[in-house]
Amino acid sequence: RARRPVVFAGKGVLRDGAAAEVASLAEALGAPVVVARDALGAIPARHAWSAGYLCFWSTDPWVKTVLRAADAVLVAGLRAESAFWRQVVTQTGTASRFFLGTDVKRRRLEGARVAENSHLGRGLGALLEAIREEGPRGSGWDEKGFRKGCEAVRRHLQAHVRRFSRRRPGRIHQGWAVKEIFRTLPEAGIFVSDVCHASYWAWKLTPAPHVASFQHSGVWSGMGFGLPAAAAAKLCHPER
Repeated sequence: RARRPVVFAGKGVLRDGAAAEVASLAEALGAPVVVARDALGAIPARHAWSAGYLCFWSTDPWVKTVLRAADAVLVAGLRAESAFWRQVVTQTGTASRFFLGTDVKRRRLEGARVAENSHLGRGLGALLEAIREEGPRGSGWDEKGFRKGCEAVRRHLQAHVRRFSRRRPGRIHQGWAVKEIFRTLPEAGIFVSDVCHASYWAWKLTPAPHVASFQHSGVWSGMGFGLPAAAAAKLCHPER
């Protein structure tokens, strides 16, 4: 029985509209949630159990710390044998791994148990129901310590922006610019990111309060995505 479970959410969570189930599962288990970088919004970034995102070329030390401390990982909505899956295997070491809502069927994947389910939301909902029927369970995670770790990451990023401003008077740091946009954007608003340094800071600082509230070009970071995607978002959601 796992004492330090972690939920890893891929973009299948967004595709199947299963973000609410991911958040409920994290709360029921007392488990941190790490998202793939192309699944930002699978859990609100300010949720109590949101640990951050995994990127296959660079990852926060805090996210690595969380994954390496896990003794079991539920991987939800992630394409099998992808770069993200290889990172999960690398970072979680000997932890048990359970795959739900993947494109792999009826076979084992690098030691992971694989469950077939045509709709991730229903699969997570059934799992959540089973956990609730089992009754209260204690989490091996120190919730207060976990939140302190997440807050330390935010303070570190904010301190970096402040140091830049002191050392380069008159120049605007990309982190400051995107933070101000997030601060003034209504909670129901949609933020669309293109690529390069400003987008890196947007990924780090987005509150991502809702599914699809943060849009970007995905893992491969195709340039020129921002403007047409912003126009499309406004056409689809003129009220936001």
